[in-house]
Amino acid sequence: MPARALLIGSGYGGLPVDPGVDRVAAWLHTRAFAPAELHRLTGAAATRAQILAGLADLAARDHGDAPVVVYYAGHGYLYRSGGDADGYDHIATPLLVPVGLRRTAAGIQYGLLAHEFTRALQAIAARARNLSVILDCCHAAAMLHLDAAPDSITTLDNLHTPNNLHTPDPLAHVVVLTASSAGGRAHVDPVRESFNFADALLAAVARCPTWDA
Repeated sequence: MPARALLIGSGYGGLPVDPGVDRVAAWLHTRAFAPAELHRLTGAAATRAQILAGLADLAARDHGDAPVVVYYAGHGYLYRSGGDADGYDHIATPLLVPVGLRRTAAGIQYGLLAHEFTRALQAIAARARNLSVILDCCHAAAMLHLDAAPDSITTLDNLHTPNNLHTPDPLAHVVVLTASSAGGRAHVDPVRESFNFADALLAAVARCPTWDA
């Protein structure tokens, strides 16, 4: 079975994601990932619908022990609702920010909610024994709850008060690498226009002969 990767770069708001996706793709290609198995979603393709379709495609395949990588570079967001007039005691809903996200008077549209992302990754993990998930975004550690029972996940499982952001333990056969804590920020180098986390990660694994969770 071939090694496969889904590389997502959402440049919402002009975020410079393409260089990081290019470098991750190039590195994986040198580690036995064939170009045909490196599925890129960048530019206008990084929509909510296409991201979910790409994740569903991975979930539809039996990967066995072959490496599978899901990489996301873009914005992570905590959508705050409720609270008092001073902005306290609100509820924060983590979500990834695809291109096409809209802010309306009724709230956020076309975002990828953390519980939806969790369900999609759990479906992949059920058919892949060597899965790595790399989240290069703000609030990254709030985006996955892989240890939750799949049938019980709802929007409420990813609702947090500001003082109760947490990261459950991942599945034993899944490696999750995050650029930020649940309440933290990821950073872009303004000169190189690249994501600091991706650069540091690739430097750290430069001498590894393969990608293996």
